[in-house]
Amino acid sequence: MILRLLTVLGLWMSGIGLAQASDLEPILLDANVPEILVGPSSYVYDDASKDLDFEAAKKLWGENGFRKETAQDPNYGVTGHAYWFRFSAKNPSAHKEDWYFGLEYPLIKNVDFYVSNGDGTYTHREAGNRKVFGERDLKNRFLYLRVDFNPGEQKDFYVRFQTDGASEFRLRFRELSGIYAADHDIQFFLGGFNCLMVVLAAYYILLTLNSRQVDVLWMGLFLLSNFLFRMTNTGFSFEYLFANSPAMNQYAMSFCVPLVFATAMANAHYFLPMKDYRRLSYVTRGFLSVNFLFVGLSFVLPYRMIKLYTMFGMVTALAIIFVSVYIQARGFRPARYFVYSWILVLLGSITYGMQKLGVIPVSFVTTYGVEISITIQAVLMSLGVSDKIKETNRKLSEAQAAALKAQIEANRLQEEMNTQLEQQVRERTEELWT
Repeated sequence: MILRLLTVLGLWMSGIGLAQASDLEPILLDANVPEILVGPSSYVYDDASKDLDFEAAKKLWGENGFRKETAQDPNYGVTGHAYWFRFSAKNPSAHKEDWYFGLEYPLIKNVDFYVSNGDGTYTHREAGNRKVFGERDLKNRFLYLRVDFNPGEQKDFYVRFQTDGASEFRLRFRELSGIYAADHDIQFFLGGFNCLMVVLAAYYILLTLNSRQVDVLWMGLFLLSNFLFRMTNTGFSFEYLFANSPAMNQYAMSFCVPLVFATAMANAHYFLPMKDYRRLSYVTRGFLSVNFLFVGLSFVLPYRMIKLYTMFGMVTALAIIFVSVYIQARGFRPARYFVYSWILVLLGSITYGMQKLGVIPVSFVTTYGVEISITIQAVLMSLGVSDKIKETNRKLSEAQAAALKAQIEANRLQEEMNTQLEQQVRERTEELWT
């Protein structure tokens, strides 16, 4: 009885799988829709071994080895696996149309794109960050592959993605006008953020020439490292800096992560009065040394070590908050800006990291929360620098006032001594004449 039930259950589930595979609904490409999601209309296979080739993927599809994807933007976290997606798309209009299949996440290394030709064969194209930027169908920080559809034509697709970072797949079909429209607002937002980072970094670096203060220099270097990190993470560095060097673009990301936290800790170490707290100074120097060590090792160790850099960076941020709270409690007022700003950045980073790990869904806040928090942090830390300058000026004014008071008192005593001396000389002179 048990064997018969298991057999019937297996046949029933197999029948469901066959029905799902054979009833694959094509995505209807409507020119009036600005973006057409691929994720909910696709099937996916998680290839942990990364050894599955195209023929094996087709065979696996026939055997119902793919599972239905339900997420709008599939996100599987940092796994290092390869992922095969299977879907179909159809042009229901009566005229030929050019569509772009888009992967709107810039940090995918390997993409193998297979599209059916209508006669049972498939055309294969390779893409991703392993290819030079100039080979792309469209000059854009995201990857867009052009697909021509004849009137009423339906095409089948197999797409393989593999990367050492976050396996995040924002898959879309867009027309060219839709791509430009989608880029318009976000380009303005990212451009404003990058401009703010560069201007503030230049301001603090130039201010160092006049103030000769090391903490001001590290503030500028911290903002500059943030600029480089976000340029790389949003795909602009590959487009404008390393277009002909995919390997350098790969190193840039793993290099920038520890660099951001190293400059942040250096900024905190020199901004806060660490000379008055020797034990805490050893702690901050330790975090500073390890992060700079990771900066050097990022050119030698594999890219997947970025998980270690990120985790240690989170611990570094917590250490900055702890040290700032402790020193603020001891009466150093400017430290409160460090506390507020780093709590915001930590929240933004945790949200971003949870999105990359696939814990929370992809949205504007989770995608660009780091930019928002870093912008607020830059403003708060600027207030902190201003407050520290005011505090320094206040102490200098108090010292000058105390010195002036001491000088006045010294002059008074000198005059009193001179008066007494003159009186003594007068009395002795009178006695001598007498």
